[in-house]
Amino acid sequence: MLKNAYEVPGFVQGTKYAYGVNSFIKDRNLAMFASWENDLLGRMSEARAAGNPMNWDMVTHPNFKENMGKGRDPAAHAMFISNRSKHKEQAFQVIQMITDLEVQSIFNRNGVLTILPKTDTVKKEYGQLLPDLQGKNMAAVFKMTPSAAVIHEYYSIISSQLTKASGAVALKQKDVNTALKDAQEEATKLIAVELNK
Repeated sequence: MLKNAYEVPGFVQGTKYAYGVNSFIKDRNLAMFASWENDLLGRMSEARAAGNPMNWDMVTHPNFKENMGKGRDPAAHAMFISNRSKHKEQAFQVIQMITDLEVQSIFNRNGVLTILPKTDTVKKEYGQLLPDLQGKNMAAVFKMTPSAAVIHEYYSIISSQLTKASGAVALKQKDVNTALKDAQEEATKLIAVELNK
């Protein structure tokens, strides 16, 4: 799939072949960007405040027949109290206040997905206080059920090798099969090192 993208004229620019949030919001040379809305809304607001608003909207991620109705894993946020804290009770009170339903409703109206049940009211109020969400396809936010996060114990090793393989294919240093074979071999070696620790 990536090989097909790399073959689109203009996709690979010199040694640049990967495009992220800055390509979408700042450089504006990327037509679509898949991300969690919580991650993008602040950047959209900053662009508008700087006098450089974007013309954008949102849709759901593509669906696959074996996983219909499922979206990405949720962007979860967590709060912890250190066992070394001298103010555990006060810290717990802050967490308790933040997780209060009224505070969660304020977050929801400011475009932050929360622990609130996704009732019709919660969906209707989502992002009400954000000018950047007015007139947008809000149904896309709630249409899909988040998938469970699947993270392999050696995810970072495997991911880094696949990233290298992707770059080798994009820059025409290797064909897809060779790049994947090399990535697998290198990941296997690195995992063996971890297993022997």
